[in-house]
Amino acid sequence: MIDRGLGDFHTMSVARRALQMLWPWTSPSPQSNTSHEPPLPSIEYIPVHGAWEKKDHPNWPASAFKIPDVIKPGQVFYLRKGKFVDMGTIARIELLPTGEVVKTPLENPLNPREEQMNRDNMQYENEIYRLLGDVSFVPKLLGWDSASCTLTLEHQTNGSLDDRKACFPERPGIEVSGARVDAA
Repeated sequence: MIDRGLGDFHTMSVARRALQMLWPWTSPSPQSNTSHEPPLPSIEYIPVHGAWEKKDHPNWPASAFKIPDVIKPGQVFYLRKGKFVDMGTIARIELLPTGEVVKTPLENPLNPREEQMNRDNMQYENEIYRLLGDVSFVPKLLGWDSASCTLTLEHQTNGSLDDRKACFPERPGIEVSGARVDAA
């Protein structure tokens, strides 16, 4: 049996609430019996070893580095670009062997509209990074692949933006171009 790195195996199911918004007929009504409802569809994200891992595992067969030919509905196999860091609501984040971070929009074969929204959100994020330019507390934009809507960013050693925000006390108001806007 091939060790496919089950320690790094990350399976994510689509949140029940989001699915209920997308497929409202699955939401139980007070009159309905939930045992008669069809199971909610889910997405399973399954990593496949990337070519960059071949040097660490030279004896593994080529099949360990390729997406299977047969895929069940709801399964999304993807070639790993680097070490898994996190998965958000719109993107998967991986640390590349070169030290940069890559953000790839999540695929959703069960809902092409949601998948397109993820791609659009990545395009918006790219524009935001371009507008911000070189700011010391924002990761530098190192690359943008318009075909795959993938961002390559400078790796922030202090963790994610949420991790960094947690280290600082909350301040009421927002400063915009030297002017302070107080929270209502």
